[in-house]
Parts: sequence; structure tokens; C-alpha cells
Amino acid sequence: MLSSIEYNMYPWGNAYYNVSKCASAVFDKQKTFCWAELCGNKTNPLPGCFSGPVLCQHGQDECDADSYETCARSLYPTKQFTEFITCFEGTNEARLNMVKHCANVAKMSFLAIEACFFSADRQKLDAEVAKATAALGKAKLGTPWVLLNGVRVDPGGMLKQVCMALAKEGKTPTGCSSVELPTSSPPPSRIC
Repeated sequence: MLSSIEYNMYPWGNAYYNVSKCASAVFDKQKTFCWAELCGNKTNPLPGCFSGPVLCQHGQDECDADSYETCARSLYPTKQFTEFITCFEGTNEARLNMVKHCANVAKMSFLAIEACFFSADRQKLDAEVAKATAALGKAKLGTPWVLLNGVRVDPGGMLKQVCMALAKEGKTPTGCSSVELPTSSPPPSRIC
């Protein structure tokens, strides 16, 4: 089904760069909105909007997990990246000791992902996903935040929503065979 859709996943969650106008010693959800408002959708964002210290909702391990995911995303095609994310986030709750295992499951080079993680490219890649997240501004109220054709959908009903959108285009990928889609029925006959 991935061949039928354009799919992007930005591993950033509720993280934010700890810019001076929104600075805090520890993660603060309101500071996420402050950062997004100051830095999102700006032609000339404030200095530090996408560099410097990052605060993640669940601490440094979450920041590191997001960076590993961002590196995997940059190095491999969507199908492999999706296999990695399913293993790492879905099955193994983003535990850092599972990065290598999930890379192997997705037939990725752990050494390449790790090299990216410890390189200067990591900061550039993190900034790219941060920019995409900040562009949502204060509209993004939680994670995961899923958009389908620019409209927020509940992640629990995402498969059905994607299949409905594809059906409107006359496409019915195999992945939609288990989804019950609404059918359009003709209007009732009028008896005079």
C-alpha cells in the first residue's frame, strides 16, 4: 500500500529547541507551543530556533531515539524505514538498546545509522524534522499528530481513512482488503 501513497514521518514529538524567549530548565509542554509560535512558518526564524539544546517530553533517551529514527529515515527508503519504526517504536517502545535489532529486522546497516547519529549530520537532520513539526504551529496538540491530505486524523482509524481517500481516487490496494469502506448507494426511489 505504501506505493499508493506519499508518506512522511517526522520523529520529533513534543520536543523543542530551548530558545531564550521560551527557555526552561526542564521540559514544559507550554514551551513547546511558545517555540512553535516563534519558530514555525517563519521566513527568518529567530537565532537558535533550530540549533542548541533540545528538550524532549520524556528526557534524553527520547531525544536520542528520535535522532536514531531521523538518521534511519534519511538513509533508507520509506518501506525499510517503516519496518524499522514498526519494530523500534511499535514492538520495542523506542528502547535504545533495540536500535541495532530493529535495524537488522529492517535490513538496514546499524553501523550506518550509528555513524549518522554521532556525526554533524545529526544536528542538520534533527533541525529538518523540527522545522516540519514547528510549521504546524500551535495546531499540533499531541503525538502522534497524523495528517491525511492536510487534515488531522485519529491514528487509530488511520488505515480506514487512507483506504477511503484511495477509494475516492479509484484505487484499492491489497492493504485495504480488510477495511470495511462505506459504499455510496443510489438515492431512494420516489413514488408519486
